[in-house]
Amino acid sequence: MKLGYKDITKNDWFLVSWTLSNKCNYRCEYCPDILHNGSTGQPRWETVERFIKNLKVNKDVCFRISGGEPTYWKHFIDMAECVKEQGHKFSFVSNGSQSPEYFKRIAPYTDAMMLSYHKAYADPDHFIKVINESKITTVINMMLLPDDFDEAFSISEKIFSSTANATIWPKVIVDKTYSDNITNEVVTYTDKQKDLIKNVVDKFKDTDFAVTDLSHSRAIIEIEGNDTIEVLKKGCPFNFDTLDKNNSINSTYNGIAFTVDRLSDNPNKVRIFALRSFGESLYHSITDASLEFGFETI
Repeated sequence: MKLGYKDITKNDWFLVSWTLSNKCNYRCEYCPDILHNGSTGQPRWETVERFIKNLKVNKDVCFRISGGEPTYWKHFIDMAECVKEQGHKFSFVSNGSQSPEYFKRIAPYTDAMMLSYHKAYADPDHFIKVINESKITTVINMMLLPDDFDEAFSISEKIFSSTANATIWPKVIVDKTYSDNITNEVVTYTDKQKDLIKNVVDKFKDTDFAVTDLSHSRAIIEIEGNDTIEVLKKGCPFNFDTLDKNNSINSTYNGIAFTVDRLSDNPNKVRIFALRSFGESLYHSITDASLEFGFETI
């Protein structure tokens, strides 16, 4: 999969999108266990440092780190410093729960950060203090729960009016509650709530956003044959009889989050995508499921 920036001035960018681990200090109701239970463990510092120092790309490299909650890895600031020492850009996604002092420490090595506001745990005054004291350019993902919709917009107004370098972006909630049945269906909003979200989104121009090349961060497997759908059914709860050609879905395969793109239905042909760190496990799960039908790897 090859994606490019719509803004041609960013054609020389190379994005390193890195999910450090699935360890998180929050347990949000809309987040499945597989994204926060810590089952993957934390990376070894020596491995991370070696990768950063050995990465040689003739482009402007930007690291975008996520989790779990990456800031609780004990070497996260070391990682940011190492990235900047190589002359690269460093950004990350966080729930903002670390202290303002922590964000002030990582600020010299950070070009931007994205903070997700989860109402069950977050405090607007803490977010304001973090943003103002760190002076890091910040985008806030405001999670919009239907029952707390109006309060979320009030919190957004408070944070926006109290900071000088923060952008607020509304984030609708999609169904990821159970890791064995991720539907990505949008939760139910009222018509009034939908109109308000649409009005906010319509105020942004396409030129405010960029499509980035994620192909380097995904393992890609293509499957073709009469029994393709049967192989997928063995590890995925989704009803593939409803997936038409040129459509795609996000779900899990034996606990591994993946995307399925149906390329053809005659013969059955799909392309599946997973984070590179899960690529080998997904490959073995797929080939194991294919044994009874017979398969050939290319």
